[in-house]
Amino acid sequence: ILKIFGVDMNAAKLNITENELRTVVDVSSEAGVIENDEREMITNVVDFGDALAKDVMVPRVDMKFASVDMDYNQLMHAFKEDQYSRLPVYENDIDHIIGVVYLKDVFFAGSEPSKFELKKHIRKAYFTYEYKNTSELLKEMRRRSLTMAIIIDEYGATAGLITMEDLIEEIVGDIKDEYDVDEADNVRKIGKYEYLAQGTARLDEVNEVTGLSLESEEYESIAGHVINLLGHLPGTGEMVRSGHVQYVVSKVIDKRIDEVKIIFDKGFVPGKDELEEDVEKSGGKG
Repeated sequence: ILKIFGVDMNAAKLNITENELRTVVDVSSEAGVIENDEREMITNVVDFGDALAKDVMVPRVDMKFASVDMDYNQLMHAFKEDQYSRLPVYENDIDHIIGVVYLKDVFFAGSEPSKFELKKHIRKAYFTYEYKNTSELLKEMRRRSLTMAIIIDEYGATAGLITMEDLIEEIVGDIKDEYDVDEADNVRKIGKYEYLAQGTARLDEVNEVTGLSLESEEYESIAGHVINLLGHLPGTGEMVRSGHVQYVVSKVIDKRIDEVKIIFDKGFVPGKDELEEDVEKSGGKG
């Protein structure tokens, strides 16, 4: 990895540990040997080796499906509405996925809609478990030329799905296509001290737009942060305060936090005020 990005291998030990690798990368970045985006990619590669499928997957609640009973028009509507080129197909319920349907396989099958049978166009689905190592999963999907994997939990229920694009994005960052929503829309400023965030907005997205320094090893989204602060699944309108910031659950859909308002106390400056608070808590010690 280091050699690819021009890091002097003579400065690194032959049997380098993960922590030593991170140190070499940090020092190389600070010295201008590698660019920040190259540093981020190397770090992503290292982190990728430790990640599990459940850390990367699109969770069950965000998955889109096609029912095997759909007629041609219903299926085309699902593709148009969800803006995906392939959908998992289920029979009876979403814990019984029987395959995957590709838009390109059925697009021209509408000449006789009354005779359309979705079952005839289903491809075999690939299943794996939620604790599958992502680097191993990437190798397996490349070897089999797979574009999608259905993730199953320990009880055999559908937990989520992962696409090849999801795995690659973990290394190189977001890959934009014509259907992707601008990440800026996930968190936006709506007032001098107010922001509106989608419940699925990642903490790093929230931090980038608001200037806050939210972080956690237990959850990744602003919805997870709010649930952690409250200690329960909230309803619409519930509020919780943390320091100089108030979080208001502005919309809940099917027990899922859809939108969160982030409201700063008047005059609060993220970063500056947070640093001063940390100094006060530590007794002013440097």
